Amino acid sequence: MEQREELFLDSARRLIYNAPPNPYRKLLSWAKIELADLEIAVRTHGLESALGRLRDEGVYLSLAEFRRSEPIVRPGLTIETSSWPNSAGAGGIWGRGSGTTTAGAGASYGWAFLEEEAAEELLLHEQHGLSDTPLALWMPAPPGIAGLHNLLLRLKAGRRLDAWFSHTPLPAGRDSLTSRLALTSLQGISRLRGVGAPAPRYTPHSRAVEIARWMARPKLERAGPAVLKTYASSAVRVASAALLEGIDLHGRAVFTGGEPLTERRRSYIESCGLAVHPRYVTTESGLVGGTCGRRLPGAPDTMHVYQDRIALIEGKSRCGIQGRDVRDLLFTSLSIHTPSVLLNTELGDCGVLDRLPCDCLFGRLGMDTLLSHVSSPEKLTTEGMNLPIDQIRRAVDHLVEQAGGSPDDYQFWKTHDERGAESLAIAVSPALGEIDEATFVGRMLDHMERADGSAPLAGRLWREADTVRVVRAFPRATKGHKMLPVIDNPRTE
Repeated sequence: MEQREELFLDSARRLIYNAPPNPYRKLLSWAKIELADLEIAVRTHGLESALGRLRDEGVYLSLAEFRRSEPIVRPGLTIETSSWPNSAGAGGIWGRGSGTTTAGAGASYGWAFLEEEAAEELLLHEQHGLSDTPLALWMPAPPGIAGLHNLLLRLKAGRRLDAWFSHTPLPAGRDSLTSRLALTSLQGISRLRGVGAPAPRYTPHSRAVEIARWMARPKLERAGPAVLKTYASSAVRVASAALLEGIDLHGRAVFTGGEPLTERRRSYIESCGLAVHPRYVTTESGLVGGTCGRRLPGAPDTMHVYQDRIALIEGKSRCGIQGRDVRDLLFTSLSIHTPSVLLNTELGDCGVLDRLPCDCLFGRLGMDTLLSHVSSPEKLTTEGMNLPIDQIRRAVDHLVEQAGGSPDDYQFWKTHDERGAESLAIAVSPALGEIDEATFVGRMLDHMERADGSAPLAGRLWREADTVRVVRAFPRATKGHKMLPVIDNPRTE
């Protein structure tokens, strides 16, 4: 933390100014900002203030520019983004962000980067007194990256992973050979090192009670309170199963991520006795934030930003929540081991930033930036899967067109039940006539499972969880007569 400004300048020097042509270097040259100018700005005004000045000068990347789906255009400057390196890490494992739609974008998780993240995870667990307690994952098996990523963090920290529940089975066949060999190797090496790396155990949503029972096992209590790391919606399912079966989970804890932790979700999860600790991770930057337990008013997902490796500033305004202005988040990486080089880069998420003192482990280390109200306006987020809206629209557009409809004859509705669990409704205009809803949903998921990126995994999870349904209703417009592709929890009377 004491060296974060020097870490940033070193990273900028090595990964931007002295690297092969990259969009950040071209933007800085266009803005007439040389490395010496950047050093003066950071040391005079501080890191976040200097980044704000860069943003105001046009040195930033929008989500579409970072995805390379459109060129970078500034007054007198156009940068084609079809080919430029944005990955700094090397070796380790390769991951694709859930917001990524092009083959070239992604992130390489090198071993030095994983070491940095393992330290951050130890910090989070130590804050809650959970450093050496039994831990399980409920995350998809490879080719999904989340479970493998979290397994590696646990092993690097020298801790045992007690169980790995997977939403999906480990795929069979030649295409999955690499994944199966990687897991087998990890299990063998971890046994030699005296830590545990269990194989993923297929546990679909319908069997969430198995996870609740594992957490309640008496013999686990002797080693400390059982902890689960999973998506926010999956934690809701564990809580629901525990309440239905009368399983008492008081004293246990769950680390949630992958989706917004809403007030409704949090209160429902806590109703079965679980303590809820939100954390924030992106594929492109790695760990971004974790909670100390403090909650700002109306912000159930209040988290400290890991400022030793990430700098966050605000971009354009998105919406207002309880009197607060929710803005796009601009990410800047400080470590030379970062998966993706980031300089005032949008990753599709927005939130609220506060700078406040805090008498917790994070605060005592100087991490005084609090992040809350995190959401993904450019993405659909449900069952732990974040997909760009355009990626799902491609799976629906041709179905609506075949039914004689226009691009505005449907809309995505994110709906919530009384537990806070999310589902995805496709509102299809009644003007289209008769539609077999089950066939419509099935063909949409079939299309997703044949697509690239994260769509196939999301399609399998959504099919298994029965996440998607069709409602016959006219799409809703805003007061400004804008037709938003996604609306949240509409009234359906």
